[in-house]
Amino acid sequence: MIIRQKEPDNLETPFDQVDSFLTPTELFYVRSHFQVPRLELESYRLRIDGAVRNPLCLSCSELRDMPSQTRVAILECAGNGRVFLVPHAPGAQWELGAVGNAEWTGVPLRALLERAGLEGDACEIVLEGADQGTPAEPPIPPGPISYARSLPETNHCSRKSLSLTR
Repeated sequence: MIIRQKEPDNLETPFDQVDSFLTPTELFYVRSHFQVPRLELESYRLRIDGAVRNPLCLSCSELRDMPSQTRVAILECAGNGRVFLVPHAPGAQWELGAVGNAEWTGVPLRALLERAGLEGDACEIVLEGADQGTPAEPPIPPGPISYARSLPETNHCSRKSLSLTR
């Protein structure tokens, strides 16, 4: 792996070692905004709340009992290729290896949203990770934050949001 940052780990896939359609797990890039959290499977819960009729709090066991699907998909860091930007952009200086193709298995997001009863006026799905910390680059928040990103809920147009959190 090509080290782009040591703490937290940011590791780039060395393309010269990839010789298949799927990126081998041990060569899949690692993008960390904060230190990897220590999670206990017995106490872990996925919380779905916000613009839903039936807020959920699911254990790993409950998630594993739900029907899952397997799909091949590409995952790419939004900063992939950042080293080539002019003017220079701050952040991990990825070349082109912050991308990988893998087989992913899990409960489809649609099934979770249907079970929670997505409200008709929801417009955004916020996914929040278990990793927390304080960014090293401005703007610096007053305290630790969780890594979070959102997806538009394209069937609706209100400003309410739904959140899926650790």
